[in-house]
Amino acid sequence: MLLAFLVSDTTLRLALLLLLASMPFTRLPHHPAMLATGRQTAAPVQLHVEAVELDVRLEPTTYTLAAKAMLGLRSRSLKPLPAIRLLLPAPFAARARIYAVWDHSGFLPWYRARLENDFLIVTTFTQPIRPLGQRWLVVRFDLNFTGFDVPDAPAQLTPHAASLHAAGWYPLPAGVEPSQFQLNKLRLGLRLPRAWRLRSYTESKHLHTGTEFAEYELRAKAVSANTLLFSAYAQ
Repeated sequence: MLLAFLVSDTTLRLALLLLLASMPFTRLPHHPAMLATGRQTAAPVQLHVEAVELDVRLEPTTYTLAAKAMLGLRSRSLKPLPAIRLLLPAPFAARARIYAVWDHSGFLPWYRARLENDFLIVTTFTQPIRPLGQRWLVVRFDLNFTGFDVPDAPAQLTPHAASLHAAGWYPLPAGVEPSQFQLNKLRLGLRLPRAWRLRSYTESKHLHTGTEFAEYELRAKAVSANTLLFSAYAQ
């Protein structure tokens, strides 16, 4: 009985080996994110934008929007983040002029790169963002609207009118999709030509009227990228 069992067991093992040898080799997905679907998925966004503070000056005669965007960032990474990639999407990529990038440690080195039709700003931190840490990052830039003709764009400026949405016209961390962008808190400091009339769609306050500009402050909570903050026009 024992001899018969060993023979049958050996025969079964040989049969299994021959069957496996005859099967084509298939490479299995090696990344955990690919195991369920067999297709590679996008890497998770490492930085979450918790708050945005904007200072904007509109200069209609030169078609210029001068801005300072302050991004309140929180890391979702368990490792220090030594650098950041900021994306300014089309149609503003070709119209942007970046002047400086800085955080609490001072001005940061940066360079620009093209990513299809978008404008990529890559900067290295003097002090990396610690795991799950927070950081305010500031970008000063201009947008020029000469010859601009994109009716549904989130920012508009002509010699006679202007409008701004909550996002889509200033740099955000690469991987943050503006169409899915949800912002907890936004503040906009706005300077308009004093003769212009403001129509605000969120909480607003008139701060000061000077010889050339009128200054306002707009605040909003729980806004999406397509939220219209204001429109303005010459009287």
